[in-house]
Amino acid sequence: MIASLRDEDVRLLVDRTQTSAEIAVREFENELNEHYATKSTEVARAELKRAMESNAKYPKTVSQTELDRLRLLVEQGELEIKKAQHERQIAGLTSEIRQNEYQTALDQLTLRQMSAPLSGMVVEIYHRPGEWVQPGDAVARIIRLDRLRVEGFLPASQGKLSLVGKPASVYATSEDGQPIELTGEVVFVSPEIDPINAQVRIWIEIDNADLQLRPGMTASVKVRL
Repeated sequence: MIASLRDEDVRLLVDRTQTSAEIAVREFENELNEHYATKSTEVARAELKRAMESNAKYPKTVSQTELDRLRLLVEQGELEIKKAQHERQIAGLTSEIRQNEYQTALDQLTLRQMSAPLSGMVVEIYHRPGEWVQPGDAVARIIRLDRLRVEGFLPASQGKLSLVGKPASVYATSEDGQPIELTGEVVFVSPEIDPINAQVRIWIEIDNADLQLRPGMTASVKVRL
C-alpha cells in the first residue's frame, strides 16, 4: 500500500459488521433449543406410552383427561422441534446476510487504500497528506525495475507478426562501462507500419531481477528466429 484515504468510519463499520457476523454464526451453530425440544418430546411420548400401556392392562387407571394432557404435551413438543428447526434456518440465512455485510465493509475499506499493482519504486508523488483527491486522480508514479520492456523499431520487411514469442538478446553498457547481455522475449509487434520511415514498433520484455538495467537506458536487440 502506498497511500490511503481517511477510513476511520469504515474501520468502525468493519469491526461492527465482523462482530455481528460472528454472533450470527454462533446463533446458527447453537442447537440447544432443538436438542431441548427433542428431549422434552421424547419424555412426553414415553409418559403417554406408559399411560396407554397401564390403561391397556388396568382399564381406567389413567383418566381420559390425563391422556389428553399427555397427547397435548407430545404435540407441543413436536411443534417446538419444528419451531427450533425453523429458527435455525432463519439464523443460517441471517448469518449469510451478516457475512455479506462484513465483506461489503471490507471492500469499502479496500477502496480507500491505494496499492501498487506491481513491485517497483515510487519516483514521483503528486499529492501530499491532507490534500483532496478525486476518483481517477494520479497520486504517485511507480517504475517497475525487476522486469523491463525494451521498445524499438524494425524495418517493415523484418517486423513480422510471427516474431511474437521469439527469444531475443538485449545488449547494453553499464554506467561503469561493463557490457550487459540479457535474454528476453518478443511480446508485441505492431501491425501498423509508419508511413514515414516504413518501420514497425516492437516490444521485448526481459527479467531484470539483478537490476543490471535501468529504465531509460539505450540498448541494442537481436531477435533469434
